[in-house]
Amino acid sequence: PAVVIMPIETSLSPSPARIILVFALSISLSSAFQVPLNLGTGHTRESLSMCSSHEGTSSAESLALRRVFLQRVAFAAALFPSLVSAEAPIEVDAEKRGSQRGGALVEQDFPFFKGKYPPRVLVFEELPKQEGSKPIYNAWGACVQDSCSYVPLKQRYDGYKKYKDSTTRASSILQGALLQSATGSAFDVDEGKVFEKALRRGVLFANILLISENYGTSNEALAARFYVNEAYFGMVQLQKEAGAGNTAAAKEWWLLCRDSWNSYLTLINRAIVPKVGDKFPLISTSP
Repeated sequence: PAVVIMPIETSLSPSPARIILVFALSISLSSAFQVPLNLGTGHTRESLSMCSSHEGTSSAESLALRRVFLQRVAFAAALFPSLVSAEAPIEVDAEKRGSQRGGALVEQDFPFFKGKYPPRVLVFEELPKQEGSKPIYNAWGACVQDSCSYVPLKQRYDGYKKYKDSTTRASSILQGALLQSATGSAFDVDEGKVFEKALRRGVLFANILLISENYGTSNEALAARFYVNEAYFGMVQLQKEAGAGNTAAAKEWWLLCRDSWNSYLTLINRAIVPKVGDKFPLISTSP
């Protein structure tokens, strides 16, 4: 089939032309793999995810599910050319995390696109990077040094001014009302809502700091979304356990929330230089 070359779009919302192209690619892949799309069979992302359990399925069905998963990766690659395929899919019996838990704040995070989970506590040097041996291109040609990944100082500075207060507020609530809930106090619903809103703003903040308009969504931005999802899930579970009077479990969920938020801060702090503002301090408190 003919190869269609399209400019890279920086917006997360694909154009109608791209959607049509992606759908055509999906059909081509389906034909190539001899696997029907079965759009009307009721399959959901949950049932097609490689991290779902498929006990009792035949090898043929498992192979078909894997091929559909590869179609999803191709779909993601067409929407976000900056992403590369995951080295290996998430293990079938792995504990679901991030967007794969369901009910996440943002679905399009690292495991959604990469098929792998970042570590619970981020060590940045261990975060998967783009392969340096492969040339990277944007709409204007090959990238030179950091020309594709560089985020202008003004963009970062403006984003910092806009989201600094909500980020600081999230850290304050985590060390205040949420920590108190983990140690026996009643869960403060109002503070929980403020924390959730701050997490949603955190996704936008990370997009501004970590995504270059010259390229597209970065691994770092996807990981930031994953950690926001994990912090939100930890807060939701903390509220449930605190309401049930289960202090031991509430402490564990608070620790997940803290570790995830610290990992998020580690990611965005890399983009915050003195001309942008002060880096956000990590939380060292324990219940």
